[in-house]
Amino acid sequence: MVIVSCHIIVGVHRLETELLLVLTNRLLFYSVLMLNVFERKVYRRILGPVYDNKKENCRILTNKEIYATVKKRTIRDNKVK
Repeated sequence: MVIVSCHIIVGVHRLETELLLVLTNRLLFYSVLMLNVFERKVYRRILGPVYDNKKENCRILTNKEIYATVKKRTIRDNKVK
């Protein structure tokens, strides 16, 4: 009876550890995602609206337009030549 309870405790501990790892990974993913959303909001505020000639009104920049305008540096760009 004692051996069975030890295996159950070890199994529960393993499940808790795996669950904690999954939750940590999701939290990291969502925090990076929220940081990207905030970053795009700041870029939209800095770059301002654009005038659309077809619709004859102003509109906000799309995500693709923001990333085309703002060149983000990556690790590959930082290589020493």
